Amino acid sequence: MKNCQSAFVISPTEYGGQIEHAFDTAVGLALSPDVQEVRIITRVGAKEYLNNPGLPNVEVVEILPPRRVGGGVIRNAYRPLRQVLDLVLEHHLIASQIRRAKSAPVLVVLDSSRYPWPRLLVQKRTPTRIALFVHNAKPHTVENKLSLRQRFLLHLERLCINRVDLAVTHGETQRETVATYASTPTASVPLPTTSFLSSPESGSDVFLELEPRYALCIGELRENKGVEIAMTAAKIAQVPLVVAGKSDDEAMAQKLRNIAADHDRTQLFDRFLDKGEFDRLIVDAGIVVIPYTNFDAQSGILAKAMSGNKRIIASDLPAIREQTSGYTNISFVRPSSPSELASRLQSEMASEVAGLPSTHADPETEWKAVASVLLGNE
Repeated sequence: MKNCQSAFVISPTEYGGQIEHAFDTAVGLALSPDVQEVRIITRVGAKEYLNNPGLPNVEVVEILPPRRVGGGVIRNAYRPLRQVLDLVLEHHLIASQIRRAKSAPVLVVLDSSRYPWPRLLVQKRTPTRIALFVHNAKPHTVENKLSLRQRFLLHLERLCINRVDLAVTHGETQRETVATYASTPTASVPLPTTSFLSSPESGSDVFLELEPRYALCIGELRENKGVEIAMTAAKIAQVPLVVAGKSDDEAMAQKLRNIAADHDRTQLFDRFLDKGEFDRLIVDAGIVVIPYTNFDAQSGILAKAMSGNKRIIASDLPAIREQTSGYTNISFVRPSSPSELASRLQSEMASEVAGLPSTHADPETEWKAVASVLLGNE
């Protein structure tokens, strides 16, 4: 897409990995000679969260309405209707921003499949190219176990995927999965490291008392994340383990509490983490453990761990191998094997392996390559 005057990166989430990914994407686009200006369209709070000056031609536009929080019985009864109205309003607000763009051509990058009718975002403006990042090629939950609501949301997501000009994944394995149900063209890019990793001085003081060089499992505590396998392995190996993140239901929370209670060197923080806490735990960890049992998504945890050149032990899964391609400070274990993970944890915690140099490329180079794919130059 030569001589692209304006690029818009749409992130309906104003915090966490999605807005960080959107910002890095925007910076990559801004570094392209084909792009004159980049705007990130998001919700109020993104600027405060990012706390990053970026580049002169990258603007963060906070125009999407604040997310609604739960209420009483009456408010919850009308929640589906309110969500539909919010979605219509967001389509309108995004379209109004795109109409203000400089002369065509225009690139629109969706960092979420929230918008099932993406052509409404650009209306009749041509030429316009719409690209979508598909962060989850498959749902975290097995599809035949999805609730009715989850099935409906998956249907809307697939509508979005099939109505863009390009669906982009981080890794060829995920691209092949998306291609099985998408009629739109697909492309894969590597998982770049992120520019967002706070200094260890930031974050809560609650983590100051942790054992040095602990192993770390961090992020959403879901069934497919294999957290209980890591906890069992840490007990077998008798190594310190920190598990931090919010469990997705009470059954998972109770299971993890029971396992943690049986090993005094495992500390469980089952709650949402702010950015400082999240980054501090990664920076201070001796080893980051990725014990997933199955995985068909983009891993922000991997991106942050690689950015900090952390030692990683990960399940030997195709998507993880692809996303860590070129990163040398990592070893792989068989998924769902507490004994094998315990053996690896024990040997690596006993050695001085953390901090080995890695050959991973710098973030700027990687994100420029991602931008080139979004623009259709590769």
